[in-house]
Amino acid sequence: MSKVIDTLIAAADLLTRAREAAARHWNRIPITWLSVFFGFVLPAIVLAFPCLASIIRVNRAEMIEVLGSDYVLAARATGADAWRIVLRHMVPNCAAPYIVFATANLGYAVVVEAALSFLGVGTPPDVPSWGGMLSITGQKYVEVSPWLVVFPSIAVSLAVFGFNLLGDAIRDALDPRLKGAQE
Repeated sequence: MSKVIDTLIAAADLLTRAREAAARHWNRIPITWLSVFFGFVLPAIVLAFPCLASIIRVNRAEMIEVLGSDYVLAARATGADAWRIVLRHMVPNCAAPYIVFATANLGYAVVVEAALSFLGVGTPPDVPSWGGMLSITGQKYVEVSPWLVVFPSIAVSLAVFGFNLLGDAIRDALDPRLKGAQE
């Protein structure tokens, strides 16, 4: 399994290089399904692969920890089948770290998209994005009207902060280990 994860990480680097090459020749690509692929689908895949590998590693470690817990051993002793143990005991106890990790990576994806768009290798220039706003207005109008740079920067920061708060709130609501502590 770890070899599959290492392959995913290596493939992400290859997809990143393909995305950069496509971004350099963006004006030459006609508006077709190919431009949609290079403009929207490929960046999503490139951002998801390294995050997916990390999420799988975190989930595996959490599953191994939960697998050795007393309530899983008790469920096995009572004769519960494997699916019941997985669905009733393991998934609820492994979901909280996954949710926090996934929402943190969602914030990371927002920052990376803004950075790539700011550098000119992200979304195409005619597609609105916070990084594109920073790039276009930051270079030309920052001395005359600085709010054109301040508000997109605040929007990126608030989006990342909001995703982190969302992940913590969902974890607090769904984590069975915290339910006894809240009451």
